[in-house]
Amino acid sequence: MTTGKITPAGFTDYEAIGELFIRDSTFLINLISAFTEDIIIEKHGDTMVKFSDGSREVYMILADESICDNILRNFEPKLEFKAEMDLTRRDLFKVVGDMKLLTTNVVTITHENGKVSFQVGKENEYDFAKHILVASGEDAKVSVGAIFMKAVDMLDNLVTLKIGTDIPIKMIDEQEHMTVSTIISPIVEN
Repeated sequence: MTTGKITPAGFTDYEAIGELFIRDSTFLINLISAFTEDIIIEKHGDTMVKFSDGSREVYMILADESICDNILRNFEPKLEFKAEMDLTRRDLFKVVGDMKLLTTNVVTITHENGKVSFQVGKENEYDFAKHILVASGEDAKVSVGAIFMKAVDMLDNLVTLKIGTDIPIKMIDEQEHMTVSTIISPIVEN
């Protein structure tokens, strides 16, 4: 689940067009990043959003309750996280790089004794890699799948990661005029 908000201060001219539901948040972030000048964002009919800069127009279809019956309005699930850490995009790209290198789509995030480790692969069963960083909070352990790689692709330079044991993780990317929050379901064995 990805939610995002762009503040009115992030626009040179602002007129609210309402709440929009996006089918693919990664596509939206990449689409906005592909423009180098100021862009105009406007609703195009009932099912599309138009992004333009005067010489280029890109249209994105919106999600609708008819195709996304699990749309949550104005709230996120209540989750009790045990550990929280600030990480750079570079830290997470190393983890994603190892996921690609080892051709595995699972990463286990463990927080204990003031450190967080990202383990790709299974120790003593398969090839594996670990990234260990300093963090604070209580002990926690969670595994997430391939969607983690897609979520990391959307991030800016700094992200806050919140974890618990066998509950969804939350990544918060706060930029000057935009906040993107991504909740990723865990993989729970047994």
